[in-house]
Amino acid sequence: MTNTRVNDEVRMNILVFREMCGVEFCPRIIIRSTMWNTMAGGPLSENSLGQNRARMDDFVADPSVFGDLIDAGATYKEFWSGSRGSCRDIMEHFANLPPGQMAIERQLNRSSKLKNTSVSSAITEEERRREREKRAIRKRGSHKSEKEHGSWLAGMMPGKK
Repeated sequence: MTNTRVNDEVRMNILVFREMCGVEFCPRIIIRSTMWNTMAGGPLSENSLGQNRARMDDFVADPSVFGDLIDAGATYKEFWSGSRGSCRDIMEHFANLPPGQMAIERQLNRSSKLKNTSVSSAITEEERRREREKRAIRKRGSHKSEKEHGSWLAGMMPGKK
């Protein structure tokens, strides 16, 4: 992620990924932040490095970003370009794990319809949540307009202030 903010689209992608994997698969997930030694066109200052690490720490702790995956057993590590150690630890991680199956695989084996999976349910619920949020924002905006209009109208009426 090169953004300093996680928008709704990124959150949706992470939600779909989380549902596809399922809790049992999380120990097989490695979340890697890349480009540490190439950010901003060159080496980072200690201050910039600290700021970027703090931002990643926030993402890793936030349940709506990576926090739920980490809590369920996923691993987070920095990836330094050109570092053999960064590559080797990925391979060692996977080499030491027994085979596993993603939640979406299990769910599709039981029912060949995508609409019967947790991914579909999560997307539907997220879309409903966003729609409720939009309605609430519109409603707040409409109440504000009514109040502004009402106070304007009251000022126009004789004897009202």
